[in-house]
Amino acid sequence: MWTYGGYAGKFLRLDMTNKKHSTVPLTKEVAKLFLGGNGFGAKILYDEVRPGIDPLGPENKFVFAAGPIQGTMVPTAGRSGVFTKSPLTGYFFDAYGGGSFGPEMKSAPAART
Repeated sequence: MWTYGGYAGKFLRLDMTNKKHSTVPLTKEVAKLFLGGNGFGAKILYDEVRPGIDPLGPENKFVFAAGPIQGTMVPTAGRSGVFTKSPLTGYFFDAYGGGSFGPEMKSAPAART
């Protein structure tokens, strides 16, 4: 598995309805074009969430993402994001948090296998 500029070369996809999971390859092209958690969140939502779906329905997606410098000593690198279709506006919604969630998510065993 390749690594590129702080990425592990894959991401984890969870299907909470069917209680299944899978790993999906992250191409170098996507890593270069859609930088960081915000870029990945926007790309996944744009590609996979149809216009007109109910934001509170089962077709909506929640993307939890961290950028390439997450978990490093770079100042302000401790932010990770959650991205979805907003029930308030019907458009892209992003929220960010600090603490240990992002580094723990990025270094989880599933991310390393």
